[in-house]
Order: sequence, then C-alpha cells, then structure tokens
Amino acid sequence: NSVSELAKKDNMRQTTLAQLRKFKIKKTDTDNERLQISSLAKSLSKNMLNFISQRNEFLDLIVDNFKIKPNTRLIYFHHLTFSEFRQEIEELSEKEMSLKDQKIWKTEFKQNYEVLNLKRNQITSEDNQIDKLVYSLYEINSDLSKSINEKILDHPRF
Repeated sequence: NSVSELAKKDNMRQTTLAQLRKFKIKKTDTDNERLQISSLAKSLSKNMLNFISQRNEFLDLIVDNFKIKPNTRLIYFHHLTFSEFRQEIEELSEKEMSLKDQKIWKTEFKQNYEVLNLKRNQITSEDNQIDKLVYSLYEINSDLSKSINEKILDHPRF
C-alpha cells in the first residue's frame, strides 16, 4: 500500500481523500443532524466556560481568604463533602477552621457545590446527546459505542 508524496507531511503519513471517502456516513438529513450537533456543541462550550468560571471564582475566594495554593482535590471540590473540603483547607493552611468560619464556608461550599453539579449534569447531558447524534450519523452500533465510552470515559473530565 503505497502512499503518495502528497499524502505525506513532515515524513508522517496523512489520511488521503480516497481513504476518507471509504468512511460510511448514513444517508439522512445530515444538515439537520449537523445543525443539532453544532447547536449542542456551542451550548456545551458555553456551559463548560460558565462551569470553569464559577469554579475559579470560588477557588479565588479560597486563595484570598486562606492564602493557599489549591491542590487537585480543592480544584475538584465539587467531588468532595464539606468535611473533606474543610480538611483540605486545614491541611494546606496549617490552621484549624473556627466554628464561625466553618458555618460561613459550609454555606458558601454548599451553594457552589450545588451550582457546579447542576452545570456538570447539563454538560454531561449535552455531551451524551452529541455522542448519540455522532453514533447515529456514522451508524455506530450499541456494542461499539459502549466500547468507545468505556475507553474514553474512564476518568471524569471536570
């Protein structure tokens, strides 16, 4: 199987147009599916930016108040309980949180935790909708889509 010089770039094999034409795309209302995917992708992007912005605002509040550098567990605080969150803060700041501060931070934590998890659920829903549309477009059966999801979704993305 020879590769033409046009199909090489920087001495790396490139996919040719002839090879791309071999991909089986279901004959359907692709414009409608493409518009649905595009719309969902825009919404997904916007929701992810909002998620990151909300999370970073809360992390900035932590940094400003405790003068600490957030570790990975704090960055993903929306996966923690308040008790775990408080423990991380206390370990990083090397100070115990007063009962008064615990009450204030518990409220702040709970509010941000709930907002971020709602946003995360929305992002996951849109991501799943895009996956279904793409699987449909390329006629990927449920066994193959399950295999793809198992390989891709081993770790949470956010």
